[in-house]
Amino acid sequence: MKYQAPALLRGLKILELLAKSKEPLSLQELGKKLGLKPSNIFRMVYVLEEEFYIQKEKSDKYALSPKLFSLGVQALNSYSLLDLVYPILKEISKKTNQSCHFSVKTNNNMLVLAKADSPSILGFSIRPGYTRLLEKSSSGKVILAFLDGDEKEKLFNNFTLLYDEVFIKKLKNDLELVKNQGFRISASQYVEGIKDIAVPILPGLKHNPPSAICIPYVNTKENTSTEKEALEILLQSSEKLSKLIF
Repeated sequence: MKYQAPALLRGLKILELLAKSKEPLSLQELGKKLGLKPSNIFRMVYVLEEEFYIQKEKSDKYALSPKLFSLGVQALNSYSLLDLVYPILKEISKKTNQSCHFSVKTNNNMLVLAKADSPSILGFSIRPGYTRLLEKSSSGKVILAFLDGDEKEKLFNNFTLLYDEVFIKKLKNDLELVKNQGFRISASQYVEGIKDIAVPILPGLKHNPPSAICIPYVNTKENTSTEKEALEILLQSSEKLSKLIF
């Protein structure tokens, strides 16, 4: 006996469409591609958004959310990207006495997938699942700086709709500096007294999303590394991980 679940099937088709689309899609565009009226899929879209599987952009169009990507990562086989990342994160935290985290690009955001806490009693860490807009975070800016031309151009086309020319110019200058240096060190935009030290993971496999490792550096008396030494450890670790996933 073949069981039917039309609503579930439509929901899955919506997710597949958004996964394949290079741009967010409106309710009308989703309906057209599915051969259905927008009213026929409104409830499915609403539920998917309420459960955070998709998210509405400012243009009233829909895109996949970081949650869906996170679920996909959890389903990876035993020899996954995270299996390679965790030991390196732990090694970084042990050498620097600082916490660190690994982030990837998901649509217009950076998503923290893994972290290693500082061995010290004192420290600051970002939990997995944390997201920020790429242009609003240190890891995100590092990822942005090393994106290929087409992908970066698409994001900047969107930025021009959201920000003024001053912000765009400053962002471009920041990204150019990051690309020339190969890293980014800056005061945290969200927590006083913390400096973000972020490096990209390059070149990476094609099926792995653009990624970065970041240390939210806390200056305490228990430090076992300076900012400069922490950066050097990050760069060495980035090179090591890049070779593993090439």
